[in-house]
Amino acid sequence: MVGITASDHLPSIRVRRQAEFLHGVGPLAALDFFAGVGECLAGDQVEWSLYRLDLFVDVQGWDLHGDDHHQFGCRAERRDLHEHDGDFGGFEPGRLIPKTVCARILPV
Repeated sequence: MVGITASDHLPSIRVRRQAEFLHGVGPLAALDFFAGVGECLAGDQVEWSLYRLDLFVDVQGWDLHGDDHHQFGCRAERRDLHEHDGDFGGFEPGRLIPKTVCARILPV
């Protein structure tokens, strides 16, 4: 997904990469691709900045459940469980506050 805006409060070009793309082509090829897209849209080289970083870990065979939240060390008092239509969607230790580190652990 590529967003373009003339707003003074948002980046002119914003890119949201999907994990499938990153895994399919690799991080360097993905960076080259989006550098080319930015250059094409802006007509010149684009200076990118990072807003969010997602880490991926493959834990094959681990069937994550909401009851597993106690297995993770966390200094936060708040731990949110996420569900959608009764299906477990992961949990989030701590609370997302701007300019802080936040984690969300998702089942596969």
